[in-house]
Amino acid sequence: MKKIISMILAGALLLHPVAVMAADSQSAGVLNAISFEHLKEEVLDRNLTIQSTANRIDEGENKISSGVIGLRQMQAPLDARCAGIIAYFTGKATGVKAISATKSDLIASLAGLPIDQSKLPDPGLMLVSQDGLTKYALTSAKNNNGGFLWIQTPVAFPSPNPSSLSPTLAVTPGLPDYVDTSLINNQLSLTLDYLNFNLLNMYQSQLMSVESQIQSLISQTDDNGVASVQQSIVNDRIVWGAQQLYLTYNDLSAQVDNLMKQLMLLQSQLTIVKLRFQLGMTTSTEVKTTEAKVGDLAIGFKTLNENRNWIKGSLNTMLGQDFDTNLTIAANPAVSESDVNTVNYDADLDKAVTWSKEILLKVKSESSIIPDSVVDDIQNLKLKTRLNFDKSYQGLNNKLQALKNEQSKLVIEQEKLEQVQLSYNLGMLSNIALEAAKVPCENQKLKVSNAQNDLVKAYTIYQWLIQGTDLS
Repeated sequence: MKKIISMILAGALLLHPVAVMAADSQSAGVLNAISFEHLKEEVLDRNLTIQSTANRIDEGENKISSGVIGLRQMQAPLDARCAGIIAYFTGKATGVKAISATKSDLIASLAGLPIDQSKLPDPGLMLVSQDGLTKYALTSAKNNNGGFLWIQTPVAFPSPNPSSLSPTLAVTPGLPDYVDTSLINNQLSLTLDYLNFNLLNMYQSQLMSVESQIQSLISQTDDNGVASVQQSIVNDRIVWGAQQLYLTYNDLSAQVDNLMKQLMLLQSQLTIVKLRFQLGMTTSTEVKTTEAKVGDLAIGFKTLNENRNWIKGSLNTMLGQDFDTNLTIAANPAVSESDVNTVNYDADLDKAVTWSKEILLKVKSESSIIPDSVVDDIQNLKLKTRLNFDKSYQGLNNKLQALKNEQSKLVIEQEKLEQVQLSYNLGMLSNIALEAAKVPCENQKLKVSNAQNDLVKAYTIYQWLIQGTDLS
């Protein structure tokens, strides 16, 4: 199951947003507005990939559970049959306290069983003890249960090689430690005991196979929480993908608004250029050049707007909705200078290492005794986490500084625009000149907006890192 789960989770990472009809499978209802604050919660609750992965893992675990139950049910009758055969031998044996599943044990047990003398290969069957010194012989005398007796005898005969003989039951009193199985195999094959012995072997073999299958299934379960960590990592990356779409949508929205203002200004300029051409104050070339600029800007605006709409549709898909669902996306969250200045490097670094899901996954994937090679891997992961944390921390502060620089430039552009506005108020500039003077200020506002969004992204990545998820 662990391999199956890993394949499922790896497949989930490869999925990308596509247009789907999700309304029928969406139980939470249509979402028409979303904020960045609630985006993670909504994605975890609605995303079809996350739901599908969780369902497939649950189905796999249910199948394993059902398989174990079914195999356990198969064990019961096999256990009963083995117990019955063992009881058969135990009841017939003399002085035998237990019967094992080895052939030599059953051969030894025949020493106290009724044996048809006419079928014995040798009435003077001899056996030898483990030390090779004590001899035994089968006599015609019978014990109280009707079985032939083994008696110690001084009869001299070559001691067989103990290494070629089979061991008997140590709990069988009065029997030799070794018995030459070749002397009584023929007798054994003609008895009901031999049939029962084969049945016992077969049932116990089946039991071993069933138990092996059970242990195999159990080993595939998520007893160490490996799949939970894997699924959490995949879910985090899906949520981060949705957050990136969210932030990018607002980035493009700011660019679309700025491009729209530039397009309106350029169209006004085109009107003036055409009027000047009618008055003979300019050439047709200037008119055509201005028209071409308007056309280029219009194409850029259309493309940018289409990309923005595609991103909204992709975000809808990640929220488990139809691609074209009407969705209002709130503004990006604000990250202030105080938010950045209040982060605690040492405390947050400790959180990043302690809660690292990569490290946790590595630990959980191993047994209770972790080999030195894995210890080295864990140390390398800790080092990697520390390096990535430091990079993220420095990047966060760099983005804050970049934002402050862009904000300073905006102040300068606003002061310039105020001077132009004053000239316009005094009648020294035309309206078109005033609108043209606004363009640098609007462009700088866009740069400030982009810098703010970059800071939000850096801050979000930093927060993911101290929560255990490394997005690098």
